[in-house]
Amino acid sequence: MKLFFFKRFFELILINVFFLRDNRFNEIIKNIKERKKNYILIELYLSNVLVSIFYVFVSIIYKKNFKIIFFYYSKVDNFFGNKLIKILCFSYIKFLKNKCHAEIINLYRNPEIYEIKNGNRKYNKINKVEDLINLKYKKIEIGKYIIQSYCRELWKEHVDVKDQRLEKYIVEAIAYINNINTILKNKKIKKLFISHSVFIRYGILCRTCNSLNVSNIYIFYPTSRLGKFYKSLDFLKLDSKHHLQIERYWNFNKDFNKLKSKSKILNHSKKNLQNRIYGEKVSKHFIKGNINPYSKNKIIKFEKNNKIKILIMATCFYDRAFFYRNALFNSNSYLFTKEILNLAKYTNFEWYIKPHPDGHIKNIGSIKSLKKDFPFLKILPKNISNLSFKKNNFKCMFSFDGSALHEFIYMGIPSYCVGENKQSAFNFGKPVKNFRELKEIVSKPYKKKKYDLKDIYKFNYIYEYQKSPDWKSIDFVSDELSLILLKNFNGSYYNKYKSMVILSQNLNIRFHKIKKFLKKI
Repeated sequence: MKLFFFKRFFELILINVFFLRDNRFNEIIKNIKERKKNYILIELYLSNVLVSIFYVFVSIIYKKNFKIIFFYYSKVDNFFGNKLIKILCFSYIKFLKNKCHAEIINLYRNPEIYEIKNGNRKYNKINKVEDLINLKYKKIEIGKYIIQSYCRELWKEHVDVKDQRLEKYIVEAIAYINNINTILKNKKIKKLFISHSVFIRYGILCRTCNSLNVSNIYIFYPTSRLGKFYKSLDFLKLDSKHHLQIERYWNFNKDFNKLKSKSKILNHSKKNLQNRIYGEKVSKHFIKGNINPYSKNKIIKFEKNNKIKILIMATCFYDRAFFYRNALFNSNSYLFTKEILNLAKYTNFEWYIKPHPDGHIKNIGSIKSLKKDFPFLKILPKNISNLSFKKNNFKCMFSFDGSALHEFIYMGIPSYCVGENKQSAFNFGKPVKNFRELKEIVSKPYKKKKYDLKDIYKFNYIYEYQKSPDWKSIDFVSDELSLILLKNFNGSYYNKYKSMVILSQNLNIRFHKIKKFLKKI
Protein backbone atom coordinates (compact mmCIF):
# COMPACT_ATOMS: atom_id res chain seq x y z
CA MET A 1 0.00 0.00 0.00
CA LYS A 2 2.88 2.38 0.84
CA LEU A 3 4.55 1.57 -2.49
CA PHE A 4 1.30 2.39 -4.33
CA PHE A 5 1.02 5.72 -2.45
CA PHE A 6 4.58 6.80 -3.29
CA LYS A 7 4.18 5.73 -6.92
CA ARG A 8 1.02 7.82 -7.23
CA PHE A 9 2.69 10.77 -5.45
CA PHE A 10 5.68 10.79 -7.84
CA GLU A 11 3.39 10.54 -10.85
CA LEU A 12 1.55 13.65 -9.63
CA ILE A 13 4.92 15.42 -9.43
CA LEU A 14 5.61 14.31 -13.01
CA ILE A 15 2.39 15.75 -14.36
CA ASN A 16 2.98 19.00 -12.47
CA VAL A 17 6.45 19.33 -13.99
CA PHE A 18 5.01 18.58 -17.43
CA PHE A 19 2.41 21.35 -17.21
CA LEU A 20 4.70 23.96 -15.62
CA ARG A 21 5.26 25.02 -19.21
CA ASP A 22 1.87 26.59 -19.87
CA ASN A 23 2.47 26.72 -23.62
CA ARG A 24 1.63 23.03 -24.01
CA PHE A 25 -0.72 22.57 -27.00
CA ASN A 26 -0.68 26.36 -27.59
CA GLU A 27 -0.87 26.10 -31.38
CA ILE A 28 -4.02 24.02 -31.17
CA ILE A 29 -5.63 26.22 -28.51
CA LYS A 30 -5.11 29.36 -30.64
CA ASN A 31 -7.07 27.87 -33.53
CA ILE A 32 -10.14 26.93 -31.53
CA LYS A 33 -12.98 29.42 -31.21
CA GLU A 34 -15.39 28.70 -28.39
CA ARG A 35 -19.17 28.43 -28.72
CA LYS A 36 -20.16 26.96 -25.37
CA LYS A 37 -23.68 25.71 -24.86
CA ASN A 38 -23.70 22.19 -23.52
CA TYR A 39 -21.46 20.28 -21.11
CA ILE A 40 -19.08 17.34 -21.20
CA LEU A 41 -18.00 15.47 -18.07
CA ILE A 42 -14.46 14.06 -18.01
CA GLU A 43 -13.01 12.06 -15.16
CA LEU A 44 -9.96 13.65 -13.56
CA TYR A 45 -7.97 10.46 -14.09
CA LEU A 46 -4.73 10.65 -12.11
CA SER A 47 -3.81 6.94 -12.08
CA ASN A 48 -2.06 7.18 -15.45
CA VAL A 49 -0.21 10.32 -16.50
CA LEU A 50 -0.61 9.54 -20.21
CA VAL A 51 -4.39 9.25 -19.86
CA SER A 52 -4.35 12.55 -17.95
CA ILE A 53 -2.57 14.23 -20.86
CA PHE A 54 -4.83 12.64 -23.44
CA TYR A 55 -7.96 13.91 -21.69
CA VAL A 56 -6.51 17.42 -21.69
CA PHE A 57 -6.23 17.10 -25.45
CA VAL A 58 -9.82 15.84 -25.65
CA SER A 59 -11.06 18.80 -23.62
CA ILE A 60 -9.16 21.25 -25.84
CA ILE A 61 -10.91 19.84 -28.90
CA TYR A 62 -14.34 19.74 -27.33
CA LYS A 63 -14.16 23.15 -25.65
CA LYS A 64 -15.16 24.80 -28.93
CA ASN A 65 -18.74 23.66 -28.47
CA PHE A 66 -18.92 22.46 -24.88
CA LYS A 67 -18.21 23.57 -21.36
CA ILE A 68 -15.86 21.09 -19.72
CA ILE A 69 -16.20 19.70 -16.20
CA PHE A 70 -13.39 17.53 -14.83
CA PHE A 71 -14.79 15.50 -11.95
CA TYR A 72 -13.38 13.20 -9.30
CA TYR A 73 -14.71 11.41 -6.22
CA SER A 74 -12.57 11.67 -3.10
CA LYS A 75 -13.54 11.41 0.56
CA VAL A 76 -10.00 12.36 1.55
CA ASP A 77 -10.01 15.58 -0.49
CA ASN A 78 -13.45 16.43 0.85
CA PHE A 79 -11.98 16.20 4.37
CA PHE A 80 -9.37 18.81 3.36
CA GLY A 81 -11.98 21.18 1.94
CA ASN A 82 -11.36 19.99 -1.65
CA LYS A 83 -7.96 21.68 -1.69
CA LEU A 84 -5.59 18.71 -1.47
CA ILE A 85 -5.93 17.71 -5.15
CA LYS A 86 -5.49 21.34 -6.22
CA ILE A 87 -2.29 21.55 -4.19
CA LEU A 88 -0.88 18.20 -5.35
CA CYS A 89 -1.75 18.89 -8.99
CA PHE A 90 -1.34 22.66 -8.97
CA SER A 91 0.13 23.20 -12.47
CA TYR A 92 -2.12 20.55 -14.07
CA ILE A 93 -5.25 22.05 -12.48
CA LYS A 94 -4.10 25.55 -13.46
CA PHE A 95 -3.70 24.44 -17.08
CA LEU A 96 -7.16 22.85 -17.12
CA LYS A 97 -8.73 26.02 -15.79
CA ASN A 98 -6.78 28.58 -17.83
CA LYS A 99 -6.35 26.79 -21.15
CA CYS A 100 -9.35 24.43 -21.23
CA HIS A 101 -11.63 26.75 -19.25
CA ALA A 102 -12.69 23.71 -17.25
CA GLU A 103 -14.37 23.40 -13.88
CA ILE A 104 -12.84 20.95 -11.39
CA ILE A 105 -15.44 19.31 -9.14
CA ASN A 106 -15.30 16.74 -6.36
CA LEU A 107 -18.57 14.80 -6.62
CA TYR A 108 -18.25 13.45 -3.08
CA ARG A 109 -19.73 15.31 -0.14
CA ASN A 110 -20.55 14.33 3.42
CA PRO A 111 -24.12 13.05 3.91
CA GLU A 112 -26.63 15.42 5.47
CA ILE A 113 -28.83 14.46 8.42
CA TYR A 114 -31.93 13.71 6.31
CA GLU A 115 -29.85 11.43 4.07
CA ILE A 116 -28.49 9.55 7.09
CA LYS A 117 -32.03 9.03 8.38
CA ASN A 118 -33.21 7.93 4.94
CA GLY A 119 -30.34 5.45 4.67
CA ASN A 120 -31.11 4.09 8.13
CA ARG A 121 -34.75 3.48 7.17
CA LYS A 122 -33.74 1.66 4.00
CA TYR A 123 -31.15 -0.41 5.85
CA ASN A 124 -33.70 -1.52 8.47
CA LYS A 125 -36.02 -2.77 5.71
CA ILE A 126 -33.35 -5.08 4.26
CA ASN A 127 -33.82 -8.63 5.48
CA LYS A 128 -32.14 -10.61 2.70
CA VAL A 129 -29.68 -10.05 -0.13
CA GLU A 130 -32.50 -9.81 -2.70
CA ASP A 131 -33.85 -6.76 -0.85
CA LEU A 132 -30.48 -5.06 -1.22
CA ILE A 133 -30.09 -6.04 -4.89
CA ASN A 134 -33.50 -4.48 -5.68
CA LEU A 135 -32.79 -1.31 -3.69
CA LYS A 136 -33.50 1.92 -5.57
CA TYR A 137 -33.30 5.62 -4.79
CA LYS A 138 -35.02 8.18 -7.00
CA LYS A 139 -35.74 5.35 -9.47
CA ILE A 140 -32.02 4.59 -9.79
CA GLU A 141 -30.77 1.06 -9.04
CA ILE A 142 -28.16 1.40 -6.31
CA GLY A 143 -28.14 -2.05 -4.69
CA LYS A 144 -25.64 -3.81 -6.90
CA TYR A 145 -23.16 -0.91 -6.76
CA ILE A 146 -23.40 -0.91 -2.96
CA ILE A 147 -22.62 -4.64 -2.95
CA GLN A 148 -19.66 -4.12 -5.28
CA SER A 149 -18.15 -1.37 -3.12
CA TYR A 150 -18.88 -3.21 0.14
CA CYS A 151 -17.14 -6.41 -1.01
CA ARG A 152 -14.19 -4.63 -2.60
CA GLU A 153 -13.46 -2.06 0.12
CA LEU A 154 -14.05 -4.39 3.08
CA TRP A 155 -12.54 -7.40 1.26
CA LYS A 156 -15.59 -9.60 1.79
CA GLU A 157 -16.47 -12.51 -0.50
CA HIS A 158 -20.17 -11.73 -0.13
CA VAL A 159 -22.37 -9.11 1.49
CA ASP A 160 -23.73 -9.54 5.02
CA VAL A 161 -27.05 -7.69 5.18
CA LYS A 162 -26.84 -7.65 9.00
CA ASP A 163 -23.49 -5.89 8.97
CA GLN A 164 -24.03 -2.39 10.39
CA ARG A 165 -21.32 -1.07 8.06
CA LEU A 166 -23.66 -1.70 5.12
CA GLU A 167 -25.78 1.25 6.27
CA LYS A 168 -22.83 3.58 5.62
CA TYR A 169 -22.72 2.48 1.97
CA ILE A 170 -26.45 3.01 1.53
CA VAL A 171 -26.17 6.53 2.96
CA GLU A 172 -23.18 7.23 0.72
CA ALA A 173 -25.13 6.18 -2.39
CA ILE A 174 -28.11 8.37 -1.44
CA ALA A 175 -25.93 11.43 -0.77
CA TYR A 176 -24.06 10.85 -4.02
CA ILE A 177 -27.21 10.85 -6.15
CA ASN A 178 -28.49 13.99 -4.45
CA ASN A 179 -25.16 15.76 -4.93
CA ILE A 180 -24.91 14.79 -8.62
CA ASN A 181 -28.42 16.10 -9.24
CA THR A 182 -27.62 19.37 -7.45
CA ILE A 183 -24.38 19.94 -9.37
CA LEU A 184 -25.76 18.97 -12.76
CA LYS A 185 -29.12 20.69 -12.32
CA ASN A 186 -29.92 22.88 -15.35
CA LYS A 187 -26.77 21.66 -17.13
CA LYS A 188 -27.26 19.88 -20.46
CA ILE A 189 -24.71 17.07 -20.30
CA LYS A 190 -23.99 15.58 -23.72
CA LYS A 191 -21.10 13.20 -23.02
CA LEU A 192 -19.47 11.45 -20.10
CA PHE A 193 -15.92 10.06 -20.22
CA ILE A 194 -15.25 7.73 -17.28
CA SER A 195 -12.80 4.93 -16.41
CA HIS A 196 -15.27 2.37 -14.99
CA SER A 197 -18.98 1.71 -14.64
CA VAL A 198 -18.87 -0.37 -11.45
CA PHE A 199 -18.89 0.46 -7.72
CA ILE A 200 -20.73 3.38 -6.12
CA ARG A 201 -18.38 6.08 -7.38
CA TYR A 202 -18.67 5.12 -11.07
CA GLY A 203 -21.83 3.04 -11.55
CA ILE A 204 -24.17 5.46 -9.81
CA LEU A 205 -22.80 8.39 -11.81
CA CYS A 206 -23.45 6.49 -15.07
CA ARG A 207 -26.99 5.64 -13.95
CA THR A 208 -27.74 9.18 -12.80
CA CYS A 209 -26.38 10.70 -15.99
CA ASN A 210 -28.54 8.32 -17.98
CA SER A 211 -31.58 9.48 -15.99
CA LEU A 212 -30.61 13.00 -17.14
CA ASN A 213 -30.70 11.76 -20.77
CA VAL A 214 -26.94 11.39 -21.19
CA SER A 215 -26.74 8.55 -23.71
CA ASN A 216 -23.10 9.02 -24.77
CA ILE A 217 -21.02 7.44 -22.01
CA TYR A 218 -17.53 6.23 -22.94
CA ILE A 219 -14.64 4.37 -21.33
CA PHE A 220 -11.22 5.08 -22.85
CA TYR A 221 -8.70 2.23 -23.22
CA PRO A 222 -5.10 3.23 -24.07
CA THR A 223 -3.99 -0.36 -24.75
CA SER A 224 -5.31 -2.03 -27.91
CA ARG A 225 -6.80 -5.54 -28.06
CA LEU A 226 -3.34 -6.82 -29.09
CA GLY A 227 -1.78 -5.30 -26.00
CA LYS A 228 -0.06 -2.54 -27.97
CA PHE A 229 0.31 0.70 -26.04
CA TYR A 230 -1.53 3.59 -27.78
CA LYS A 231 -1.40 1.69 -31.06
CA SER A 232 -5.05 2.68 -31.29
CA LEU A 233 -7.32 4.95 -29.29
CA ASP A 234 -10.24 2.79 -28.21
CA PHE A 235 -13.49 4.02 -26.68
CA LEU A 236 -16.16 1.65 -25.42
CA LYS A 237 -19.64 3.14 -25.62
CA LEU A 238 -21.70 1.87 -22.69
CA ASP A 239 -25.11 0.34 -23.19
CA SER A 240 -27.67 2.88 -21.96
CA LYS A 241 -29.84 0.26 -20.22
CA HIS A 242 -27.37 -1.86 -18.27
CA HIS A 243 -24.19 0.29 -18.17
CA LEU A 244 -21.99 -2.79 -18.14
CA GLN A 245 -18.23 -2.36 -18.41
CA ILE A 246 -18.20 -4.53 -21.51
CA GLU A 247 -19.67 -4.63 -25.01
CA ARG A 248 -23.25 -5.82 -25.52
CA TYR A 249 -22.15 -9.45 -25.59
CA TRP A 250 -25.75 -10.63 -26.01
CA ASN A 251 -25.59 -9.22 -29.56
CA PHE A 252 -22.35 -10.98 -30.58
CA ASN A 253 -24.11 -13.54 -32.77
CA LYS A 254 -26.05 -10.80 -34.58
CA ASP A 255 -22.85 -8.76 -34.91
CA PHE A 256 -21.11 -11.68 -36.57
CA ASN A 257 -23.97 -12.24 -39.02
CA LYS A 258 -23.54 -8.67 -40.27
CA LEU A 259 -19.93 -9.30 -41.30
CA LYS A 260 -18.77 -10.21 -44.80
CA SER A 261 -16.45 -13.03 -45.90
CA LYS A 262 -17.65 -15.28 -43.08
CA SER A 263 -15.79 -18.41 -44.21
CA LYS A 264 -12.49 -16.54 -44.32
CA ILE A 265 -13.18 -14.99 -40.92
CA LEU A 266 -14.07 -18.33 -39.32
CA ASN A 267 -10.86 -19.88 -40.61
CA HIS A 268 -8.84 -16.95 -39.29
CA SER A 269 -10.52 -17.24 -35.88
CA LYS A 270 -9.86 -20.98 -35.76
CA LYS A 271 -6.14 -20.38 -36.38
CA ASN A 272 -6.10 -17.71 -33.68
CA LEU A 273 -7.69 -20.08 -31.17
CA GLN A 274 -5.39 -22.93 -32.17
CA ASN A 275 -2.32 -20.70 -31.71
CA ARG A 276 -3.55 -19.45 -28.34
CA ILE A 277 -4.22 -22.89 -26.87
CA TYR A 278 -1.62 -25.07 -28.55
CA GLY A 279 0.89 -22.50 -29.79
CA GLU A 280 1.39 -20.52 -26.54
CA LYS A 281 0.34 -17.25 -28.13
CA VAL A 282 -1.02 -15.03 -25.35
CA SER A 283 -4.17 -13.02 -26.00
CA LYS A 284 -3.93 -9.65 -24.25
CA HIS A 285 -7.66 -9.27 -24.71
CA PHE A 286 -8.45 -12.38 -22.67
CA ILE A 287 -5.55 -12.29 -20.21
CA LYS A 288 -4.71 -9.09 -18.33
CA GLY A 289 -1.76 -10.37 -16.29
CA ASN A 290 1.54 -12.02 -17.21
CA ILE A 291 0.56 -15.67 -16.75
CA ASN A 292 0.11 -17.67 -19.95
CA PRO A 293 -2.78 -20.08 -19.14
CA TYR A 294 -1.67 -22.48 -21.91
CA SER A 295 2.06 -22.58 -21.28
CA LYS A 296 3.60 -25.93 -22.26
CA ASN A 297 6.16 -25.49 -19.47
CA LYS A 298 3.44 -25.55 -16.82
CA ILE A 299 1.71 -28.81 -17.80
CA ILE A 300 1.54 -31.17 -14.83
CA LYS A 301 0.64 -34.86 -14.46
CA PHE A 302 -2.03 -35.96 -12.02
CA GLU A 303 -2.07 -39.21 -10.11
CA LYS A 304 -3.58 -41.97 -12.23
CA ASN A 305 -6.70 -43.63 -10.88
CA ASN A 306 -10.17 -44.58 -12.04
CA LYS A 307 -11.89 -41.54 -10.55
CA ILE A 308 -13.48 -38.90 -12.75
CA LYS A 309 -11.69 -35.56 -12.47
CA ILE A 310 -13.71 -32.33 -12.35
CA LEU A 311 -12.39 -28.75 -12.37
CA ILE A 312 -13.75 -25.52 -10.93
CA MET A 313 -12.22 -22.43 -12.56
CA ALA A 314 -12.56 -19.80 -9.86
CA THR A 315 -13.21 -16.17 -10.70
CA CYS A 316 -11.99 -13.36 -8.46
CA PHE A 317 -14.30 -13.42 -5.43
CA TYR A 318 -13.84 -9.70 -4.75
CA ASP A 319 -14.26 -8.16 -8.17
CA ARG A 320 -16.92 -9.92 -10.23
CA ALA A 321 -20.30 -9.18 -8.62
CA PHE A 322 -22.86 -7.99 -11.18
CA PHE A 323 -20.32 -7.64 -13.98
CA TYR A 324 -22.95 -9.10 -16.33
CA ARG A 325 -26.71 -8.69 -16.53
CA ASN A 326 -27.74 -11.62 -14.34
CA ALA A 327 -26.65 -14.90 -12.75
CA LEU A 328 -27.70 -17.56 -10.26
CA PHE A 329 -26.57 -17.14 -6.65
CA ASN A 330 -27.20 -13.38 -6.73
CA SER A 331 -24.22 -12.81 -9.02
CA ASN A 332 -21.85 -14.00 -6.30
CA SER A 333 -19.06 -16.31 -7.48
CA TYR A 334 -18.03 -17.28 -3.94
CA LEU A 335 -21.53 -18.52 -3.06
CA PHE A 336 -21.62 -20.39 -6.38
CA THR A 337 -18.34 -22.13 -5.55
CA LYS A 338 -19.58 -23.02 -2.07
CA GLU A 339 -22.87 -24.36 -3.40
CA ILE A 340 -21.32 -26.49 -6.11
CA LEU A 341 -19.00 -28.01 -3.50
CA ASN A 342 -22.03 -28.78 -1.35
CA LEU A 343 -23.30 -30.81 -4.31
CA ALA A 344 -19.87 -32.24 -5.04
CA LYS A 345 -19.50 -33.88 -1.62
CA TYR A 346 -22.20 -36.37 -2.57
CA THR A 347 -20.28 -37.52 -5.66
CA ASN A 348 -17.43 -39.98 -6.00
CA PHE A 349 -15.37 -37.71 -8.26
CA GLU A 350 -12.08 -35.88 -7.71
CA TRP A 351 -12.73 -32.16 -7.43
CA TYR A 352 -10.04 -29.58 -8.21
CA ILE A 353 -10.08 -25.79 -8.08
CA LYS A 354 -7.79 -23.41 -9.94
CA PRO A 355 -7.55 -19.85 -8.54
CA HIS A 356 -8.01 -17.02 -11.01
CA PRO A 357 -4.56 -16.08 -12.42
CA ASP A 358 -5.36 -12.35 -12.37
CA GLY A 359 -7.40 -12.40 -9.14
CA HIS A 360 -6.57 -10.56 -5.93
CA ILE A 361 -4.10 -12.25 -3.59
CA LYS A 362 -6.85 -12.63 -0.95
CA ASN A 363 -8.55 -15.21 -3.20
CA ILE A 364 -6.01 -17.81 -2.03
CA GLY A 365 -7.10 -17.32 1.58
CA SER A 366 -10.76 -17.68 0.58
CA ILE A 367 -10.03 -20.92 -1.30
CA LYS A 368 -8.09 -22.31 1.66
CA SER A 369 -11.10 -21.50 3.83
CA LEU A 370 -13.28 -23.51 1.42
CA LYS A 371 -10.79 -26.38 1.74
CA LYS A 372 -11.46 -26.51 5.51
CA ASP A 373 -15.18 -26.98 4.89
CA PHE A 374 -14.66 -29.34 1.95
CA PRO A 375 -11.50 -31.41 2.65
CA PHE A 376 -11.92 -33.39 -0.58
CA LEU A 377 -11.24 -30.23 -2.65
CA LYS A 378 -7.76 -30.13 -4.20
CA ILE A 379 -6.22 -26.68 -4.73
CA LEU A 380 -4.06 -26.21 -7.83
CA PRO A 381 -1.41 -23.54 -8.47
CA LYS A 382 -2.87 -20.55 -10.30
CA ASN A 383 -0.12 -20.71 -12.94
CA ILE A 384 -0.81 -24.34 -13.95
CA SER A 385 -1.36 -24.72 -17.70
CA ASN A 386 -4.94 -25.42 -18.78
CA LEU A 387 -3.47 -27.98 -21.16
CA SER A 388 -2.96 -30.11 -18.05
CA PHE A 389 -6.69 -30.77 -17.90
CA LYS A 390 -6.78 -32.09 -21.45
CA LYS A 391 -3.65 -34.20 -20.96
CA ASN A 392 -5.12 -35.73 -17.77
CA ASN A 393 -8.54 -36.42 -19.26
CA PHE A 394 -10.65 -34.10 -17.10
CA LYS A 395 -14.32 -34.78 -17.77
CA CYS A 396 -15.86 -31.40 -17.00
CA MET A 397 -15.20 -27.77 -16.06
CA PHE A 398 -17.45 -25.46 -14.04
CA SER A 399 -17.10 -21.67 -13.97
CA PHE A 400 -19.19 -18.83 -12.63
CA ASP A 401 -18.90 -16.65 -15.74
CA GLY A 402 -15.39 -17.23 -17.05
CA SER A 403 -14.30 -16.60 -20.63
CA ALA A 404 -12.33 -19.89 -20.59
CA LEU A 405 -15.59 -21.66 -21.40
CA HIS A 406 -15.05 -21.60 -25.17
CA GLU A 407 -11.39 -22.63 -24.83
CA PHE A 408 -12.20 -25.72 -22.73
CA ILE A 409 -15.01 -26.77 -25.05
CA TYR A 410 -12.59 -26.34 -27.97
CA MET A 411 -10.23 -28.72 -26.14
CA GLY A 412 -13.09 -31.24 -25.87
CA ILE A 413 -13.89 -30.70 -22.17
CA PRO A 414 -17.63 -30.12 -21.49
CA SER A 415 -18.02 -26.85 -19.59
CA TYR A 416 -20.79 -25.05 -17.73
CA CYS A 417 -21.40 -21.67 -16.12
CA VAL A 418 -24.22 -20.29 -13.96
CA GLY A 419 -23.97 -16.64 -14.91
CA GLU A 420 -24.23 -14.65 -18.10
CA ASN A 421 -20.83 -14.25 -19.68
CA LYS A 422 -19.12 -12.96 -22.79
CA GLN A 423 -20.27 -16.07 -24.68
CA SER A 424 -23.96 -15.98 -23.74
CA ALA A 425 -25.15 -15.11 -27.25
CA PHE A 426 -24.23 -18.64 -28.37
CA ASN A 427 -25.63 -22.01 -27.30
CA PHE A 428 -22.35 -23.21 -25.80
CA GLY A 429 -22.25 -20.15 -23.53
CA LYS A 430 -25.82 -20.27 -22.24
CA PRO A 431 -25.77 -20.34 -18.42
CA VAL A 432 -27.40 -23.06 -16.35
CA LYS A 433 -31.06 -22.09 -15.91
CA ASN A 434 -31.65 -23.05 -12.29
CA PHE A 435 -30.38 -24.96 -9.28
CA ARG A 436 -32.16 -28.19 -10.27
CA GLU A 437 -30.40 -28.25 -13.64
CA LEU A 438 -27.06 -27.57 -11.95
CA LYS A 439 -27.67 -30.45 -9.53
CA GLU A 440 -28.33 -32.83 -12.45
CA ILE A 441 -25.16 -31.72 -14.26
CA VAL A 442 -22.99 -32.16 -11.15
CA SER A 443 -24.30 -35.71 -10.70
CA LYS A 444 -23.38 -36.62 -14.32
CA PRO A 445 -20.77 -34.09 -15.53
CA TYR A 446 -19.22 -36.57 -17.95
CA LYS A 447 -22.35 -36.50 -20.12
CA LYS A 448 -21.17 -35.13 -23.47
CA LYS A 449 -22.91 -32.10 -24.93
CA LYS A 450 -23.02 -31.34 -28.62
CA TYR A 451 -21.47 -28.02 -29.57
CA ASP A 452 -21.14 -26.29 -32.91
CA LEU A 453 -17.48 -25.29 -33.17
CA LYS A 454 -18.50 -22.56 -35.61
CA ASP A 455 -20.17 -20.77 -32.71
CA ILE A 456 -16.89 -20.86 -30.79
CA TYR A 457 -15.04 -19.40 -33.77
CA LYS A 458 -17.72 -16.70 -34.16
CA PHE A 459 -17.44 -15.64 -30.53
CA ASN A 460 -13.66 -15.72 -30.57
CA TYR A 461 -13.51 -13.46 -33.62
CA ILE A 462 -16.03 -10.87 -32.39
CA TYR A 463 -14.47 -10.58 -28.95
CA GLU A 464 -10.78 -11.04 -29.72
CA TYR A 465 -10.83 -8.51 -32.56
CA GLN A 466 -13.27 -6.04 -30.99
CA LYS A 467 -15.83 -6.25 -33.77
CA SER A 468 -18.75 -5.13 -31.65
CA PRO A 469 -20.14 -1.79 -32.88
CA ASP A 470 -19.89 -0.59 -29.27
CA TRP A 471 -16.17 -0.05 -29.84
CA LYS A 472 -15.15 3.27 -31.42
CA SER A 473 -11.50 3.16 -32.45
CA ILE A 474 -8.91 5.10 -34.36
CA ASP A 475 -5.34 4.16 -35.34
CA PHE A 476 -2.89 6.33 -33.47
CA VAL A 477 0.83 5.45 -33.52
CA SER A 478 2.99 2.90 -35.35
CA ASP A 479 4.04 -0.43 -33.80
CA GLU A 480 7.54 0.95 -33.34
CA LEU A 481 6.38 4.10 -31.57
CA SER A 482 3.96 2.06 -29.45
CA LEU A 483 6.89 0.00 -28.15
CA ILE A 484 8.91 3.15 -27.41
CA LEU A 485 6.00 4.66 -25.49
CA LEU A 486 5.49 1.50 -23.46
CA LYS A 487 9.19 1.03 -22.71
CA ASN A 488 9.54 4.61 -21.49
CA PHE A 489 6.29 4.49 -19.52
CA ASN A 490 7.43 1.36 -17.64
CA GLY A 491 10.94 2.69 -17.08
CA SER A 492 12.42 5.29 -14.74
CA TYR A 493 10.57 8.50 -13.92
CA TYR A 494 12.81 10.33 -16.36
CA ASN A 495 11.77 7.91 -19.13
CA LYS A 496 8.16 8.16 -18.04
CA TYR A 497 8.43 11.93 -18.52
CA LYS A 498 9.86 11.30 -22.02
CA SER A 499 6.78 9.18 -22.81
CA MET A 500 4.60 12.14 -21.80
CA VAL A 501 6.49 14.40 -24.20
CA ILE A 502 6.32 11.84 -27.03
CA LEU A 503 2.57 11.42 -26.53
CA SER A 504 1.91 15.18 -26.51
CA GLN A 505 3.96 15.64 -29.70
CA ASN A 506 2.01 12.92 -31.49
CA LEU A 507 -1.29 14.34 -30.29
CA ASN A 508 -0.31 17.62 -31.89
CA ILE A 509 0.76 15.94 -35.13
CA ARG A 510 -2.48 13.96 -35.39
CA PHE A 511 -4.70 16.81 -34.21
CA HIS A 512 -7.04 16.98 -37.22
CA LYS A 513 -7.46 13.21 -37.44
CA ILE A 514 -8.32 12.89 -33.74
CA LYS A 515 -10.57 15.94 -33.89
CA LYS A 516 -12.56 14.40 -36.73
CA PHE A 517 -12.85 11.13 -34.81
CA LEU A 518 -13.98 12.78 -31.57
CA LYS A 519 -16.67 14.69 -33.43
CA LYS A 520 -18.12 11.38 -34.61
CA ILE A 521 -18.49 10.04 -31.09
